[in-house]
Amino acid sequence: MPRKNNRSASEKSAKRSPALKKSRPKINAKRTTSRLKKVTPAAKKMLRQGAKAIEQGVQVISQKAEQIGNVLVKPFRSS
Repeated sequence: MPRKNNRSASEKSAKRSPALKKSRPKINAKRTTSRLKKVTPAAKKMLRQGAKAIEQGVQVISQKAEQIGNVLVKPFRSS
């Protein structure tokens, strides 16, 4: 059974060597964003389909809500 690590965050960070911190590569923001911008036509199609499905879902939910509203309101209207 592994021993539970009860050291605080500051103790853990103190153990890490400064050389290790320096070796970590800096992320080139320009490169990553340009890579993210490229959305393939297939992905666009999928997004469109998803949007349509969500719209349909919203319509169904609003219809159901209306039905429930009618059921709840009707008895009170007559009184």
